[in-house]
Amino acid sequence: NCLVYDNSATTNGGGINANSRGPISLINCTIVDNFADRGGGFYAYDYEKRSIDIRNSIIQHNSTRRFYDVLKGALRGTSQSSPESLANLYTKFADVTYSNIGGGRLGQGVFDRDPLFLDAEGGDYRLHGASSCIDAGDPADDYSREPGGGGAAINIGAYGNTSLAALYADDTLIQSVVPAQGHGGPEYETRVQCINFR
Repeated sequence: NCLVYDNSATTNGGGINANSRGPISLINCTIVDNFADRGGGFYAYDYEKRSIDIRNSIIQHNSTRRFYDVLKGALRGTSQSSPESLANLYTKFADVTYSNIGGGRLGQGVFDRDPLFLDAEGGDYRLHGASSCIDAGDPADDYSREPGGGGAAINIGAYGNTSLAALYADDTLIQSVVPAQGHGGPEYETRVQCINFR
């Protein structure tokens, strides 16, 4: 579990720059709001036989200065990803699963959605109860440390399988309230937040 945010680099990997040839594992990490020339969130030099495992992680809202270089790399086939994805995750050989990657990425359980942090501007990267990152992790991973024993699966991001993990909250229901017949007056809306402690 790691949180990497609000960093910058003049060359590669504003959040993480992994240039060693050894294996890399990012499990339940949140890498956000970082900046670099190339690979604002995560950069790894593509040694063909290296192992890079990224699982249950959020890599979003990172940026890069060299969009032309990123686009050129995508067109040359150095990645399976879009230019936006390469700004977040610049590597070819990573095995990415059950993660929220800005710009998208191929991999089981991988998606691209706003993580809905509680207060990113204030540095609070815990998940809001309506986040799609809740219960979205690898079904085989332990989540027993999450409040109430967790939900259906581990949360993705830095707080998955910790006491600070968010509980799932259903979308707010909007119900129209119409005045009784013969009583006239305006129509009102009521909002009810349904919390599902699965």
